[in-house]
Amino acid sequence: SPKVPILLLQAENDTKLGRFHYDLLLKQELDIEAYLVQSLPHSRNRVNQERDEIIVKWIESRMI
Repeated sequence: SPKVPILLLQAENDTKLGRFHYDLLLKQELDIEAYLVQSLPHSRNRVNQERDEIIVKWIESRMI
């Protein structure tokens, strides 16, 4: 298991992945900050402002 902080993002209504893996990861003893992104369909390579803002804030909060 990773011993580093993890940012977990998933589309809230992901018809391709469902929630199984997301929920399974949350049950593990890991340092996870998790988000279900409402405005995001299955991610692919799409641009999504809500997701991108979460990523930038998460990275900035860990910069020294």
